[in-house]
Amino acid sequence: VTNFLSYAQNNAYTDDLFHRMANLSGTGASQILQGGQFTTNSANGVVTSFTDVATYQPIVNEFDASRPNAIGSLAMARTSDLNSATSQFYFNLTDNTSSLGQTGNGYAVFGNVANSASLTNLQSFATSYTPQAGTINGNVLASLPALTGASPAVPNDPVGTATTNSITGATPTGFLNYLVSSSDPSIVTATIGSLNGTFSPSQVKLVAGGNAGTAVITVTLIDNRNEATIKTFNVTVQ
Repeated sequence: VTNFLSYAQNNAYTDDLFHRMANLSGTGASQILQGGQFTTNSANGVVTSFTDVATYQPIVNEFDASRPNAIGSLAMARTSDLNSATSQFYFNLTDNTSSLGQTGNGYAVFGNVANSASLTNLQSFATSYTPQAGTINGNVLASLPALTGASPAVPNDPVGTATTNSITGATPTGFLNYLVSSSDPSIVTATIGSLNGTFSPSQVKLVAGGNAGTAVITVTLIDNRNEATIKTFNVTVQ
């Protein structure tokens, strides 16, 4: 997420071109929509050229099976090198959990479309655009999405290609709920103090229960989508 936001907040994705809409096996209905490699340059509303997105250092692959490449999810594109992702990203137009979530070779998902209306818009893209061949800045593109019926000769006549206007960040609405528990209150009990909108480890209050031993303390963070992050640590009382 931090990597993607770094590009977005530096306007790297303004007028970004969706340069790939492809089926993962090479034939059939499109399964992913990819962007983040080129931005467009325009004059009087007409695209005249493309600029390669300046990239930062590659990031470590953070694939997690609990965040699958499900329909409507947003993930980082990369090469066969697990830790090669930079600026390129893709939307899953179909459920690609199996093909892009293989153990040891998974692609990291970090977001999802906001709601069912957004998912409908994303899926309609695949029916409104058709993959076509093109060349941009020396890069041969086999599946450049172009508006169905248009005949873009990229880069000389890039009519019908798809771009983003801009990407902006928004502060999430809702709440964060924190829970804390002990695996054995006879050894130690755990409570959480007043949060005041933030959380720090010092707000977890531990009280010995009278018995010796080791108890596992679990801190759970739940957001307004009911998604949870769980952290645990051990406390030993002698």
